[in-house]
Amino acid sequence: MKTLWVTALLLIPTIATAEVRATDARLADRMDRYSQRLIGQPYVSGALGEGNTGAFDRDPRFREDGFDCTTFVETVVSVAKAKTKAAIMTNMDKIRYKDGVVSFETRNHMPGLDWIQNNKRNGTFVDITQSIDRDSTYLAEAMIQKDEWFRKLGESTLVGIPDEEKTDKLDQLHALSKKFGKKIERVPFLYKYKIVENPSILQRIPHGSIINIVRPKWNLVEAAGTYLNISHQGLAFHKDGVVYFRHAKVKDKVTEEPLLDYIKRTLESPTIQGINVLIVR
Repeated sequence: MKTLWVTALLLIPTIATAEVRATDARLADRMDRYSQRLIGQPYVSGALGEGNTGAFDRDPRFREDGFDCTTFVETVVSVAKAKTKAAIMTNMDKIRYKDGVVSFETRNHMPGLDWIQNNKRNGTFVDITQSIDRDSTYLAEAMIQKDEWFRKLGESTLVGIPDEEKTDKLDQLHALSKKFGKKIERVPFLYKYKIVENPSILQRIPHGSIINIVRPKWNLVEAAGTYLNISHQGLAFHKDGVVYFRHAKVKDKVTEEPLLDYIKRTLESPTIQGINVLIVR
């Protein structure tokens, strides 16, 4: 089996391939138009929570005045898929929470293990990474230590909680760690050097796709208790023959830039190795 060593990580090429499918054209266009309206809105870390009745995080469940990378994608997909205002929140809950059950415990905190896998199971997303270019696709693998992540959460997680309740609330939050364990997460990705060598690969990414930035076995154990495979998310749109990456840029704002330019900048990063691609059903 072919292997590739990158920054001391063994990345194993995936062997399965499937026909490339695309996000429905009308849905992709709605995602494009709506997300264009959000360009320039500020980056807000942890922008959404469980609302004013949430047990731990009382940030709003929906907003349009600030986003982190994940809530930007969630909001755009939810609004674009909705035929009524009520459906927006139904869509948000389905994407943000396992089985649509709204709570901090059931929120899809881990990008690969929770967010992608739960939304693949509920039929919202389809992973088409391997279909885009089999020879450029490799597999990131990491041990997700969700129990340790819960144990590492601090008071900054508690939003809208009165000061006199924070000690008890933090104890309750840490106790949730007993409900979780450690699990291997695998995420296919298009290797950045292959993309730079052959930029035409990006033209095969469908309009309206979700782009996940992959850092295989990204070590956040000291800071957050776990490894991760995904560090950033955004959306891909075709415009005038160029594939653009529209995303909530960390510590900045919602912006867009050619996806190839973004990937070329990652060549300076020893940990970012490529992109994972999802389409929206």
